[in-house]
Amino acid sequence: MIALPGQRHLSAGCRGAVATATALQPLSRAISPPAAQTSLCPRDLATLGFLAGFRCLEVEQLERLLDPARSLTPGARRRTALRALESLRGRGLAATPDDAPQGDRRARLVHRLTAHGRRVYASVDARFPNERLRPPTQGQAAHALLVADLAMTIHGTIAQAAADAGMAWESDWEAVARVGSMVVIPDALMTYEVARRRTYAFIEADRANEYDAAFGRKVERYLQLYRSDTWRDILPVWPFVLTVTTTPGQASRLKRTTVRAVSRSDCSALIARFRFTSLSQVHGPLGFLGPIWQVAGREGLHRPIDPRDDERRVAQVATAQS
Repeated sequence: MIALPGQRHLSAGCRGAVATATALQPLSRAISPPAAQTSLCPRDLATLGFLAGFRCLEVEQLERLLDPARSLTPGARRRTALRALESLRGRGLAATPDDAPQGDRRARLVHRLTAHGRRVYASVDARFPNERLRPPTQGQAAHALLVADLAMTIHGTIAQAAADAGMAWESDWEAVARVGSMVVIPDALMTYEVARRRTYAFIEADRANEYDAAFGRKVERYLQLYRSDTWRDILPVWPFVLTVTTTPGQASRLKRTTVRAVSRSDCSALIARFRFTSLSQVHGPLGFLGPIWQVAGREGLHRPIDPRDDERRVAQVATAQS
């Protein structure tokens, strides 16, 4: 878990080290003993953690992760990121995909951990599922880059919301480790706090490349996880499920699919926990915290969280059980 502003600072232990908080990096990926065990300086260890968490990153994304406060000049940010990647490549810990199309500049700039890099990271974070995770395909890499972009965009919005705002971002495998179930694998589990209100949300990044039925089955798996009760010892309340997709029209389509799936279940009280918006709206002037969300079972656009939502859900569950 991390908080805004700086939870942790990188020292100047290696050339070009970043002296600001490494936002979006959970504390579980920021412990100091592994740095000595792997002989990596703090900057390089942070980069190893970011690549493990997001699975792959573009250079520009790594720049933003290593310097979230933008305290460095653009040139210094770029040099810091490139030096970190060069250091990891030199140790055989990171590389670009071998199958990257030669004419695709975006693909050539995508960096990921090697098999050796994944083993090294697994040695310092026991939760990392090295045996289960495989190097991302091109399609999976595009999805991973979208999730990383969402994380940084949402982080920026929350950072500007209030001086005491805080956010933690846990990757898909971290969410599985925390909840203790693989019934459903979200793209992320986000915890954020604004105005002393803490909110939990599973994040889904949708690229509109699945049939409606596939998304409906994922909704059903979320409901199965809810019924299992395995999450109750970890989370104080059932999280929202926030889906960011390609267009407002696709958001409406997923909303309708969700309404059908929930209506067929015995979990109708959870319907408003599912919310949908588009990437352009998250990036837009209203931002993540604005009234840009379509809510399953409701009309119009809403903020991601209404302070009355939890009270409504408690009342609905009590009614359903009576």
